[in-house]
Amino acid sequence: MKKIFLILLSIFISFQFASGQEYGTGLNFNDKKYESVPKKAPLTRSLYTNIPSSFSLKKYTPEPKSQGQHGTCVGWSTAYAGMTILESVHKNRTDKATITSNTFSPGFIYKQIKSSSDTYCQLGSSIADALNIMKTKGVCKYDDMTEVNCPAFISPTIFSKASEYKIKDYAKIFSMFDSKEFKIHAVKKSISQKNPVIIGMNTPKSFYTAKGEWLPTESSSLTYGGHAMCIIAYDDDKYGGAFEIMNSWGTQWGNNGYLWISYENFHKFVKYAYEMIDFRTNTAENSFSLAGSIKFIKADGTESSVTFNNGIYTLDEPYKSGTLFRLYISNSAPAYVYSFGYDATKKTFMIFPYAKNISPALNYAQNDVAIPDEDHYIQTDNTIGKDYLCVLYSKNKLNIDNIKSQIENTYGSFKDRINYVLKNQLISENHIQFNQKKIAFSVKNNEKNIAVIIIETNHID
Repeated sequence: MKKIFLILLSIFISFQFASGQEYGTGLNFNDKKYESVPKKAPLTRSLYTNIPSSFSLKKYTPEPKSQGQHGTCVGWSTAYAGMTILESVHKNRTDKATITSNTFSPGFIYKQIKSSSDTYCQLGSSIADALNIMKTKGVCKYDDMTEVNCPAFISPTIFSKASEYKIKDYAKIFSMFDSKEFKIHAVKKSISQKNPVIIGMNTPKSFYTAKGEWLPTESSSLTYGGHAMCIIAYDDDKYGGAFEIMNSWGTQWGNNGYLWISYENFHKFVKYAYEMIDFRTNTAENSFSLAGSIKFIKADGTESSVTFNNGIYTLDEPYKSGTLFRLYISNSAPAYVYSFGYDATKKTFMIFPYAKNISPALNYAQNDVAIPDEDHYIQTDNTIGKDYLCVLYSKNKLNIDNIKSQIENTYGSFKDRINYVLKNQLISENHIQFNQKKIAFSVKNNEKNIAVIIIETNHID
C-alpha cells in the first residue's frame, strides 16, 4: 500500500509540474537595445481612431506548436508565427492545414542569434536580432530543418532557400515611454492593417496556467521571465477591450494555444512591440505603385494653394519670415518616405523622418503624418529667397544623408541637383500623374524606384 501511495504521489507531483511550470520562454530584456530600434512614425490621430472595433488575423495563423523547454520563443514568435502569418495574408491562405504545412523555421533564426555558449538553446535571445536576420538573410521553411529548436548546423543550401523569404524592414511600434493610450492605438492600427505584432512580455507564473482571459495575480512592478509572442487580434468589446496572442506552448495551453490579454494588462506587462515591414501589397515583382499628397496648412487653418509647372509645385502666396504653418505628408501605397528642405544658404535640412529613431517606412494603406505634429507649427526663419521642399517616395530604403550631401556639393538649380544625384533611380515625370490643382500624384507599375515631389516657396522678409 505504501508503494502504491508513493507512485500515486509521484504521478500527482509530475502532473502538477506539467500543468503549470514546464514551458520554455527565452526573451532577454534589453531596454537600451529596444529603444535604439527605429520607431514607426506617429500618424494623425484620426487614423488610429477610425478603425474597426475588432479585427483578427487568426484565420491566417498556423496550428500553435510547442517550443518545449528550449529558450527559443523569439524564433517561434518571429518566424513560425509572424512570418507565416505575413505569408498567409500575402497568398490569402486560410486553410489551417495548408498554413501549418507552410510555416517558417524557429530553429533557423535562433541558431544565428543565440550566444556561442548556448549549446543546448536555453539562454534566450533578442527579438531585434531575429528580425534583423529575417531582413538580411531571410528565413527558411519549417520543413527545411530536421531539428526544430536547436540545430547544430545550417547548410549553404538552407541559407539559399532562406534568402527567398525576407522581410523588407522592421520597426518598434511604440517607445517604452509612450502613453498607454498611444501604445494600444498603435498596436490596434498595425493589426487592422494585417500586420502581426511581435511582443516581448514580462511573464509571471500566473500566465502559465491561464485560460480564456489572463488575470494576473502578480505585481507588474516586479521583473519576471521575458517571453516573446505574437499578437493576432484585438476586440474592444471582449473583456473590456483585449488583444489575442498566439503562443508557442502547444494547443494544450490557454485556449488551444491562444489567449486574450486585456488592454490594461497589456500596458502593465508588455514591454516591447515590433512590426515586420513588408511591401508585398503590389503584385508585380519588379514594379510598384505609389500615390501621395502634401499640404501646407497655415496657423489660421487655411491650406496654401499651388500652381504646377515644369515638374515643380509653387505656393501661390509667399511666406513671410515668422509664418507659422504645419506640413502634412501622406501616401496611400507602401513606401519609404523622406523629406528635406533647401534654401538660399544652399544647405539641406531634414524634415522627415524628423529624428534618427523614426522609421521612414510608411507601409499602411493610408499614412498621414503631421509635421511637427497636430498640436504645433513650423515657423519660417529669416533666410529670405527661394525655399524648396523635396519629398521622396521610394520602393527601397535610401541613404538619405549621402543623398543630401551630394545635393549640397553639386551645381545647378535645386531640381537639376536632385535629377543628377538620383538620375538612375528616378521615375520619369512623364510616367507620373501630377494633380494640377493640389500637391498630389500617382504612379503605377514603374521599374524605377523613386518618385520625387518638389515644392517651391517664395520666402520674403
